[in-house]
Amino acid sequence: RTLKVVLLMSFLIIVLLVLIVRPVAHEIIELVYNGEAHHLLNRLITGQSLAPLSEYLTLFDDYTKKLAIEIAVLVIFPIAVILAKKSDEKKKTGVGEGALAAYVLIAWFVTFILFNPTLYAYENPHYKAIEGIYYNNWDAAHKLPMIPGYHWLVAKLSVFTGPRLEFSRFITLAMSLVALVIYKKTSETYQDANTGHSVLLFALLPILWPYTSLVYTDASSVLFVIAAAWAVTRERFFLSAIFMLIACFIRQSNMLWVVFMSMWVSLDCWKQWRSEIQGEKPLFNRELVQRLLPRVAGYGLVILGIGILL
Repeated sequence: RTLKVVLLMSFLIIVLLVLIVRPVAHEIIELVYNGEAHHLLNRLITGQSLAPLSEYLTLFDDYTKKLAIEIAVLVIFPIAVILAKKSDEKKKTGVGEGALAAYVLIAWFVTFILFNPTLYAYENPHYKAIEGIYYNNWDAAHKLPMIPGYHWLVAKLSVFTGPRLEFSRFITLAMSLVALVIYKKTSETYQDANTGHSVLLFALLPILWPYTSLVYTDASSVLFVIAAAWAVTRERFFLSAIFMLIACFIRQSNMLWVVFMSMWVSLDCWKQWRSEIQGEKPLFNRELVQRLLPRVAGYGLVILGIGILL
């Protein structure tokens, strides 16, 4: 119930601010662009209106979309942080950090869909690739700088709806929400007490959050890298390698994370082995190699396979 109220309040605040700010911003931009800044200064000094009342009714033009998205950032962040603080002070509020993290992503998705229903920035080449793959035309996909694994997945999931921008963005959101859950499960291995905080911080991560509702590869790539890390914490190393293979088919730069995973597993294995022998044997021997190889073999195959493909 609390989340519903917060989401409704967020939307109402966004609409209210857009209605108030948009006409003023529109005319300010127009005056400055036309080199008439002195007229703007004169109006401000004399207190003249910057826009007629009819301007308030033009809600869905380009300026409004941009303003709404910018205002949403200013609204969603503080609400999430304030509720998280309240959740700390009163544990019976019923609002956990995990729910707040989901609220952040969903609120951003709703805002973006409502105020920017067209292709945004570099969504264009990604969406064209999805559309092309859906119709069995790979020309746009071959022009992408990454392996089109994400685009192929979205195209296949669009079998019932056809290529639609809203559905493609929804798939990205769904992957982002799954990433939150897996991140929470993974972080519990290392920080039980602060897991909720880390999940909320993950949702608010500035270099990831804006892309959780866009037709970009960032969120899906992070999902499978985190899934690989989760598999390592459960000592399911071959499954981790499979997740990293999928991540590399989304972004080949994830090869760096394959190397990281193999080094992480190797170091943990070595530490475990040294604690068992209590330093009685050399740093490396056949027993260690026999224990290590099954754990890192999958990562080696991923590196070899992607290297050959590229």
